[in-house]
Amino acid sequence: MSCLGVLSEIYSKTRCKEVEVKAQCQGSLTRMLVAAAVFKTFAADEKGVGTDQVLGLLDQIFRKHREECVLDQKEISVLASHVMAALDSNGDQFADFDEFVKLFVSNDVISVSNMAPDVRYRQAQAFSGETLP
Repeated sequence: MSCLGVLSEIYSKTRCKEVEVKAQCQGSLTRMLVAAAVFKTFAADEKGVGTDQVLGLLDQIFRKHREECVLDQKEISVLASHVMAALDSNGDQFADFDEFVKLFVSNDVISVSNMAPDVRYRQAQAFSGETLP
């Protein structure tokens, strides 16, 4: 391990990782589908997901950690604020559908703009009936 410790270890593991394009596309699309389903369940109203919903869920998630004095309520509130800061890119205090899905796949190696040319290529291949290079 180098002088940067854990950060250096994480970097070393990711910098030389091979990317399986098909698997990455499938994984990203699946996460988008899950994000859409979660959003529909999670959003309290048409505005989207608000701080109260995030805090409520984090309270449930960290219940045992609170009981064991690993986290207190103030720390959970800080975590909720961090989540909302990431979710709410337009600053309206709610995460709308697009913001929610975007954050869900924000760390994916492949984005929709990367997938689009491949989809168009496959459509052309299906339409022509030929196997294109």
